[in-house]
Amino acid sequence: YRRLDSFHSFDFVQKLTPTNIKSRDRFGWSVALSGDRLIVGQVQNHENDIMPQRPVQTIRTWCDSNPCLQPLRYIFRLSWKELNRPFKTRPLQWNASSNSIRDALQEDLGTGTVTVSRSSISDQNGGYEWSITFQSFSSYFRLGDMAPLIRCHVEEMSGSAPRCSVRTNFNNIKRIRGKVHAFTKKEDGTWIEQSFLFPNAPQRRDIFGMSIAVSDDVALVGAPNRDL
Repeated sequence: YRRLDSFHSFDFVQKLTPTNIKSRDRFGWSVALSGDRLIVGQVQNHENDIMPQRPVQTIRTWCDSNPCLQPLRYIFRLSWKELNRPFKTRPLQWNASSNSIRDALQEDLGTGTVTVSRSSISDQNGGYEWSITFQSFSSYFRLGDMAPLIRCHVEEMSGSAPRCSVRTNFNNIKRIRGKVHAFTKKEDGTWIEQSFLFPNAPQRRDIFGMSIAVSDDVALVGAPNRDL
């Protein structure tokens, strides 16, 4: 919409229709304008062919007392819970890095490519959380089945009522992912779409595009649910 001055009402000029639009896309979630540059955020909540779905599981260690009376110290192994495969990973330390968990899963369990991120240690329960995203998992289950669950085996664990568990965050479910559409204004005053903005690495439910800003040739895109 546009108006000549403050004494006139707004008149309709153009409907912005992005390319690659899908059902239930929330185009227009956020908007930012700077001169002849316009960016529009879109938060998607649907299943489509833009990106394959990826299951996510979380390994959690904690003590069953709040707060922990003694620091947790433990060694654990991982295995498949339901598949007929007795293999276990190498021993993993209580403060194993993301790379150590990744290497154990890929090399010892043959999971295929996984991405692992570890939380900071909790002041309350003394444990960690490792979030595991399966990047290639089609060889483990048929289309429509859930991703196989990992099991945590505790060895040499000490501390205040130590615990270890694995939960499934996402299997074959809908995802929330976002992108930002960039438009420029033509000489006749209408807008034309120029490009998409995506995060440098995909992550489920990062809400990329929830907040945006633009100034001259610089665009900023917020993703409040993204891991650092």
